[in-house]
Amino acid sequence: MSWNYNFGVIPYGPWWRAHRRMFHQHFNQVAADEFRPVQLQEARLVDMSVNIRAKFGDSEEARYQEEIAKNVTGIAYAAGADTTTSAVESFLLAMALFPAVQKRAQAELDRVVGPTRLPEYKDLDNMPYIRAVVLESMRWMPVLSFGLPHAVIADDMYEGYFIPKGAMIVANQWAMLHNPEDYPQPEQFKPERYLGPDGEIDASVRDPTTISFGFGRRICVGRHFSNNTLSICIASTLHAFNISAGVDVDGSPIELSAEMKGALVANPREVPTGLVPRSETAARLVREAVTDLDVGPLMSL
Repeated sequence: MSWNYNFGVIPYGPWWRAHRRMFHQHFNQVAADEFRPVQLQEARLVDMSVNIRAKFGDSEEARYQEEIAKNVTGIAYAAGADTTTSAVESFLLAMALFPAVQKRAQAELDRVVGPTRLPEYKDLDNMPYIRAVVLESMRWMPVLSFGLPHAVIADDMYEGYFIPKGAMIVANQWAMLHNPEDYPQPEQFKPERYLGPDGEIDASVRDPTTISFGFGRRICVGRHFSNNTLSICIASTLHAFNISAGVDVDGSPIELSAEMKGALVANPREVPTGLVPRSETAARLVREAVTDLDVGPLMSL
């Protein structure tokens, strides 16, 4: 979740439970799946406040619920403008640094989707390598290096360490996602690590989303929406564009690295700028998609 409007850090109690309850009602897996057609058109989540408030009348309870609805809507909007954007930047960097992965993913897209349209959610079921690219994007450069603090509710022993009740525990998500026992050669961007001999997703490989979205009561409640958004964004970008480092203002190639910046929310230090349409047909598909959104003129492709 975004750190601008994050109820994940609200002290546990009635106010936190009210926010959590409303968020779960509108951001669960079923709601996320129903929202997929809207995400395909990049609809804005700010309209959600109208739908949430429509459930309540003009009573004092309604005003209380309206305040929560405003907060929930702000969280949803800010999360998309913050953590998901960082994840997309990390994906772009990985594609520029690991061009063989990009080519293999594009080959799968060409085979399943073809050149005459952009990918849709229904295509993802037939593209295990693209789904593996999404998983590896969440693992290779996680948006959040550390999870939210949790308090131990009872004395515990863990691998010989005594952890007293009330102690603060902070999960080192970056270390978990780069554990070579779970992910050999963790510094490498290797989507094939998630694929079995049959070419499908291997359930025995640890799913990085079980780490990257946090844990327990304060797990990211927008994770289903975020995963959907990132999946279709990655598939569409790879289908339409070739991604490279790009050049600077002097025309010299930009040197990329896997270095990160930021504190709570991490971003790549450099983001590739060399996005070129794979074909004139791809450029036309992108122009038509933006025209359908009615967002104004598109930069020349």
